[in-house]
Amino acid sequence: VKQTPKALEEAKQWYLKKLQADEQNYEETPCSESRRNLSMSYARLGNFAWAKKTPEGVEEAEQWFLKQLPLEKQKYEENQSYENSRSLSIAYNRLGDLAKSKKTREGVALAEEWFLKKLKIDDQNFQNNPNYISRRDLAIAYSRIGDIECTKTDSEALIRAEKCHLKAFELYNQNHGEK
Repeated sequence: VKQTPKALEEAKQWYLKKLQADEQNYEETPCSESRRNLSMSYARLGNFAWAKKTPEGVEEAEQWFLKQLPLEKQKYEENQSYENSRSLSIAYNRLGDLAKSKKTREGVALAEEWFLKKLKIDDQNFQNNPNYISRRDLAIAYSRIGDIECTKTDSEALIRAEKCHLKAFELYNQNHGEK
């Protein structure tokens, strides 16, 4: 399917209609399935906005992703399953990537906060269920933190960055060995 501006706008309009249905469904029947559907609608609309690659698109994406976050937290608080914790980790990662993309000091600081939250969840998931996906998620978290450390100017930052990147590399290599 060719991604023309017209096709993207039509898709966005479809997702906005789906969002209305998901919001109504969640309001009428606030259960885990309706919460998941609403969360996914927010994420998709955030991805559409972010794909614009404009400052306005980034701000719009952030609004959608921040709407998604409480739903993901609620899912996790109700049931700290691997799936729910991973879903929350992905939400943190998305917010971290978005904040980092702003390329401001404040954005990088906020990205670090999101990535540290991701790291905490991913480390717990890996400890509880060491598998290919949990190892990959943990590697991504270490890589993101390492990238943030590379932006800092204190003398120890590059050492911390190297440790994070080496840990990510080690985890990636372990996964490669499992294939």
